[in-house]
Amino acid sequence: QQAKPDVIVVASLYQEGALIMKKMREMGMNQPVIGSNGFNSPEFIKIAGAAADGVIVGTPWFPNKDDQKVKDFRKAYKDKYGKEPDQFAAQAYDAVYLYEAALKKSGSTTDREKFREALKNIADFVGVTGQFKFNDHRDPSMEVQVLQIRNGQFDALKK
Repeated sequence: QQAKPDVIVVASLYQEGALIMKKMREMGMNQPVIGSNGFNSPEFIKIAGAAADGVIVGTPWFPNKDDQKVKDFRKAYKDKYGKEPDQFAAQAYDAVYLYEAALKKSGSTTDREKFREALKNIADFVGVTGQFKFNDHRDPSMEVQVLQIRNGQFDALKK
């Protein structure tokens, strides 16, 4: 706090991040905050309250994206679980369908090498978190959106 940084970056999951935000704001620290994708949960906003406003998050999951897959997933999730899905729910959902796509592409449910090759070569998968593929080093390559919390909601960051 004494260093008076221009911006603060917090890497944590939403539970700890919300408590950090509340304490920072209580201490009078009003700098912009960039949170890790672990902040991308409705629970972060619920716990942090007004202290969440203004926080910036880079993430593949945007619950308010104008996309039919996202809308359908949110509705089905809310109908089943009674709450909004967070990033982890969206990524798990996509993972199951990515797995299914690789199984179909491999043509086998028992040949691990065929499955591995099929999974590695998926380049056209589009799920609720957007387009997904593996790069040449087998690292995931995903669309990332920058969100900002405004009035208790995640919103696309406006330039």
